Amino acid sequence: MLSRFFPSQEKWSMAIQEALSKASTSKHPGNIRQISFSLGKPGRGKLPVSVEIDGHGTFFCEVSDTYPVLEDIRDWMERCLTYDRHGTFHPEIMTLNLAESVYSFALIQVGWEQTDRGDVPVSLFIVVSWEHDYPLLCEFCYPVDTLSSLYRSITNCLCTNRRLFDNPNCWYDVKRFNKLNAESNTDRLLTKIKSYKIDMYCNFYRAV
Repeated sequence: MLSRFFPSQEKWSMAIQEALSKASTSKHPGNIRQISFSLGKPGRGKLPVSVEIDGHGTFFCEVSDTYPVLEDIRDWMERCLTYDRHGTFHPEIMTLNLAESVYSFALIQVGWEQTDRGDVPVSLFIVVSWEHDYPLLCEFCYPVDTLSSLYRSITNCLCTNRRLFDNPNCWYDVKRFNKLNAESNTDRLLTKIKSYKIDMYCNFYRAV
């Protein structure tokens, strides 16, 4: 039997509870926000990432090469692309060790909305830190739009900054640069994030 909970667990639970109350107390999601992601250039073992709500930057963090995250992000996005039409509680949460803290990102489907693109899912996008007892972000969104932005931002960043991703001087963890392997570091990273399911959803949704 556990003798105690981790101190951060209490704050994390309070932040998630506050975020979920926004969905449970609202009969209609209200404003659907456009959530987009912007990735900077890698350097000194870190990659800056910002989250924008309706074009305005609201959250910033840095990914560290000490804690690889691409496969976790890909798996989370694939799980988030499974939708429910029967009202079953359907949360998908991803917890990442980043450069300065531990963050959890959640997409929780709250229903469907009729649009000119047909019926589209609506989700609650949540960002919480293990250091805070309140959510850092809590907004309603179209999840496919949100995931498409994240996926394309990552792949575009890798391709645009290929020279930097392939330069060992930009990173702390240089073990990934195997001189016996002809494949570049960028290509290995692209392989980790590449997903047929995400590609299919993004391309279909863009065409609708």
